[in-house]
Amino acid sequence: MIFNQFKAMVSRKEKVSKKTRGEISMRTSKENARYRMESKPPFTCLAVANFFIDQGVKYNSPVTNLKLQKLIYFTHCDLVLQHKQAMLDEEPQAWRNGPVFPGIHHRFKYFGDGTIRFPMDLAFDIFPMIKDEDVLNKMRTVWKQYRDYTGNELSEITHSAGGAWEKLYNPEELDVKRTITVEHILNHKEKY
Repeated sequence: MIFNQFKAMVSRKEKVSKKTRGEISMRTSKENARYRMESKPPFTCLAVANFFIDQGVKYNSPVTNLKLQKLIYFTHCDLVLQHKQAMLDEEPQAWRNGPVFPGIHHRFKYFGDGTIRFPMDLAFDIFPMIKDEDVLNKMRTVWKQYRDYTGNELSEITHSAGGAWEKLYNPEELDVKRTITVEHILNHKEKY
């Protein structure tokens, strides 16, 4: 309930009171939330997103929607290259600013270009979390490597010549969202 009110306030560009922020913070605290542990693929992109948001809060390193998209994409690519199959429940699409997971984009678009300060639940205060140690290690590695980059800097990395995004994106067809498949990633493994 409070979360939907917060999203509505953000979409109307209203100021969020300290009380509301406190209620949201309390709602997302570990003592009050229930977690759905994911131990085998496909892992939800939301669980990966929540990991990076938690890291951003923990290390005071802002995570925006753009940065979040790229961190998830780098994790996705690393997992695809290791396992030769998709390990997440959604495939990225080639959008103007690089690879985007549409479900994550729509979940966090209420933050606009601002910092995402708390994780998202699936429903009814159930937060997905990844339990698989291999996947957690990949996410930790991606975080350590890219946490100091901005979303725009990470977007530039995904635009590398010869990369999967560059091969699929066509600025002449802005309304066409092309899926970056496992095959695209495997065929362009030298570049993101």
